[in-house]
Amino acid sequence: MSINSRKEFVNNIGLLMLGSRLKAISDLMMDDGKKIYEYANIDFEPKWFPLFYLISKQPGIAIVQASEIIGVSHAAISQFTTQMVKKGIIETKKFSQDERVKKLYLTQDGELLLNKLQPTWTIINKTVEEISNDSGIDIWEALNKFENTVRTKPFFETFVKNSNFENAQIIHFEKNNEEHKQAFLNLNLEWLEKYLWVAEFDRKMLSKPENILNNDGSILFVKVQDKIVGTGAISKAKDGKYELNKISVTESHKGNGIGKKLVSSLIELAKEKEIKKLYLTTTKGKLVAAISLYKKLGFIESTEDRHSNLEQPNITMELTL
Repeated sequence: MSINSRKEFVNNIGLLMLGSRLKAISDLMMDDGKKIYEYANIDFEPKWFPLFYLISKQPGIAIVQASEIIGVSHAAISQFTTQMVKKGIIETKKFSQDERVKKLYLTQDGELLLNKLQPTWTIINKTVEEISNDSGIDIWEALNKFENTVRTKPFFETFVKNSNFENAQIIHFEKNNEEHKQAFLNLNLEWLEKYLWVAEFDRKMLSKPENILNNDGSILFVKVQDKIVGTGAISKAKDGKYELNKISVTESHKGNGIGKKLVSSLIELAKEKEIKKLYLTTTKGKLVAAISLYKKLGFIESTEDRHSNLEQPNITMELTL
């Protein structure tokens, strides 16, 4: 493949280059910012602007607080502080109640510089607004939305969740595999301890998952990076009907689609076994997300009450295959 222009290169890569493009735009504006201050005969670095401006509005602000407000690292704020102190435009004072806390103030030279900078900032603001309008989008509003999303849904954490989902493997329970038996027990006990309670009957039943297989049932696991993180079963009830049950995903792997992948795989397995209808019973109230997932996958509320002896309010659902 031959790429002959930057535009072609960028469009070919797409969102993979988002961070690099934002950095390139930032570098471009910072370089022009330096030219602007040189043009205005002002000895000032564009990278200092957020901190310098904040100190002018909140004299005595601490470095830690400045870092939180501006949204950059403590190390970066400390570096800018050192540079501006050396320049003589800000000064630091130790907080009387805690000498580890440094508070920041403009010096007399800093106040003079502020007065010189303000007319230039007004023109810079007007220039950015003009460029933004020419682009046809409200860049400030778009940046606000994008930044809020990135901060509430961090890139790395989201990547890990997506990676876990994409790399999640569906595997079958093996009768003589002790790791599988223990995983089935642990995952179901984790679920019971969170949502209901663990009775001795539950512990005994869950300790013998092979009984499900011996009665024409099936058990699946979800495995992520060699660790079993979820399980679910298709069990044949005494009346000969098949039920989806023992569904559990460990807490650290919830919310990234693994539950959906597990239940979808169980449904496909039921089809392969030529099961005509699947039932499931779950508790109301605590499991709203699970009920919503079942409905999305085609389950509807059933007129049957297959577990009326449960002490918790329950709902029976069914899926025709």
